Amino acid sequence: MSNEIPAIWLIVSGVFFLLGIAVFVAVLIVMVKLLKLAEDLKPRVETLTARVEALMVKIDRVSDRVEEVATSAKGSIDDFRGSSNGILGTLEHLSTSVSTKSDMISPILAGGLAAYRIFSTIRAARSKPKPHKELPRKR
Repeated sequence: MSNEIPAIWLIVSGVFFLLGIAVFVAVLIVMVKLLKLAEDLKPRVETLTARVEALMVKIDRVSDRVEEVATSAKGSIDDFRGSSNGILGTLEHLSTSVSTKSDMISPILAGGLAAYRIFSTIRAARSKPKPHKELPRKR
């Protein structure tokens, strides 16, 4: 038995190691370029972060104002609701009193109208009928 390594195995291993070294060098080059790109982007990211923080402060102020307006509107609506309930109560009381009074007056009005019809019928019966005018005839 021989303990020698076959030549094909040595060739395949050599090619594999050379490709590994080439890939490692390529990864190092890409990493260096990415580091440079990250260093170039760092000021932009910091500027963008500052802008976002400023916008967040403005949004907080706007949300506080909106909350104040909503609270004020709710108070105004509650005040209006109280006023409208008072007006509705007054109108309900008024309609009840008008209804009561109209119930008392309606028999008197009905009797008066009935008496007026009776008297007008009697007056019409006593009066002589007026002769009707003849319509002009066609020539």
